[in-house]
Amino acid sequence: IPNTTKPALDDPLFRRALASSIDTGIIASNVYGGIVKPANPTGLLPAWDSLVDQDVVAEHGFSYDPEAAAALLAEGGYVDTDGDGFVETPAGETIALSLITPAGWTDWNQAAQVIANGAQSVGINVVSETPSSQEVDERRNNGDFDLVMNNWNDLSSTPWTYYDYLFRQPIQDLQTSANFSRYSNDEAWELAEQLGTLAVTDPAIQAPLSRLQEISLTEMPAIP
Repeated sequence: IPNTTKPALDDPLFRRALASSIDTGIIASNVYGGIVKPANPTGLLPAWDSLVDQDVVAEHGFSYDPEAAAALLAEGGYVDTDGDGFVETPAGETIALSLITPAGWTDWNQAAQVIANGAQSVGINVVSETPSSQEVDERRNNGDFDLVMNNWNDLSSTPWTYYDYLFRQPIQDLQTSANFSRYSNDEAWELAEQLGTLAVTDPAIQAPLSRLQEISLTEMPAIP
């Protein structure tokens, strides 16, 4: 989860570059020993594969691609101006990000290190930090973080639950259950609310779902 109120992380292009730097295959095979598989780029769980708009994924989806990540950074004006191996903002300001996971959550800690290594390999300065679980929760909820790992584990009877988690409005000082990225998009929230009124068997559900998938893939409020 990127904190979209922070410099660099407030740029969808930068968030997409970060997403492309993450080797989800290594996380699935090495950290989890192959008992899981990499997430669909949309973030939808396998139960909803039939509702994934493959045309949207083909056009806007991401995968592990360091060259694509580097190209996105260059396109956005993120270059290494001081020669330290890490890019700065287009204004020349240092980018130094921390990814927090709870101490002792060894699988998350190891996955976070894979993420940090991948980011650093394309020139994004990310370090893995492991505060206490209580501190992670507090910082995630009050927005005192750069990047945080968070598990959306509510497999419900509708994909609405996931988009409510991503886009819920209004954003408050404390975000305790959703939209930890503090990402604001009125269209996405209206579509999510519309989604909540539709049965998964209703063909009308696909139009708002496809648009929500497009927004989530181009804007990257979270990186599945």
